[in-house]
Amino acid sequence: MRSRRIPICRSGAFTHRLAERDERPEARRLLLFTAFNLLILFAGCSVCDSSVQAPPRAARFASARRKTHNLDAQPALPFSFVYDGLVSEKLLPDWTRRHEVMALDRVRTQHVFHWTDRKTGLEIRCIAVAYDDCPVVEWTVYFKNKDTRISGGRRNDLETMRRAVPLLRSDFQLRGMAGVVEGNQGHTYGLSFWLPFQGTGVYSYEAYSYRSFYLPSFGMGRLTSDSTAAQQKAYAECRTVAPMMLQGDDYPRTPYCLKSDQWIGWPFNRPEQGDGVAQAFRRKDCAEQTMVFRLKGLDPAARYEVVSFDAEDSEMVSGRNLIEKGLNVKINDKPGAAVTVYRRLNGWGCERDANV
Repeated sequence: MRSRRIPICRSGAFTHRLAERDERPEARRLLLFTAFNLLILFAGCSVCDSSVQAPPRAARFASARRKTHNLDAQPALPFSFVYDGLVSEKLLPDWTRRHEVMALDRVRTQHVFHWTDRKTGLEIRCIAVAYDDCPVVEWTVYFKNKDTRISGGRRNDLETMRRAVPLLRSDFQLRGMAGVVEGNQGHTYGLSFWLPFQGTGVYSYEAYSYRSFYLPSFGMGRLTSDSTAAQQKAYAECRTVAPMMLQGDDYPRTPYCLKSDQWIGWPFNRPEQGDGVAQAFRRKDCAEQTMVFRLKGLDPAARYEVVSFDAEDSEMVSGRNLIEKGLNVKINDKPGAAVTVYRRLNGWGCERDANV
């Protein structure tokens, strides 16, 4: 009989292929004898000592994944980055770490690694999907600026703000924090160029303090019998100011500064509605008692009613005067704050109303 090398196949394919090669009776007897011995051999393997038994397929792949794809408790990462001048190998050991494991189906297991830096709010999430029937792992890494309140609003990046609003722009707001009032003046000054809607809260009940926190979204904490009057006054004022800050054009009239011997202030003007607000702050070491704010976006031919929150009476001023000569703001207290609102009277031009 002519011999051939025939590959061993699954199930009945082995018998079928040998039968195709030779149909003689002696060949069939040889085939049955060979198959019987193979069955005995395979059955014997199942009762062999475990020290010589080959590991199950899934166990072999799991071991390969741990060595090759770094799914141990302390994995050697498949990615790296540089953040604030430091490489990830030095940063991540000091960050908060969490590891989650979940079975996706019969052959897939998902590992999720989280690292979070509380100082900056940066979160890294690495998702690895391992396959039990194949020594392969799929990696995906995500970077997320999770806590936008940190760093005085500097974490409110524009990409995030396209999909969200900062109801609490920063957690720098508690009474007793050094420079918290002037710091929030600076927040409003800088962030208003980019974020019309923003929010914060205040825990101080002096006018200089709570007026420094006025925003489209505003809140006060720790309501007590002693703070009720201050909170009622603050909410009433902010209810008037907030729409102008949200919808108005921002025209800062002083340089940005956190020094205690300076003024800082800004107007918001709504040309369509014909109104606006000017907010001004005299800090504790500032010698100047008066500041002039030349307003923009007004109709020079119109007349405006100007009202200070600290005065009982209003005054009528032409738009041209407010543009060219400016709005005089006087603050006697150090520190002190002034909020002034204005609105256009009787249409666009004063010549339209002979009584004005």
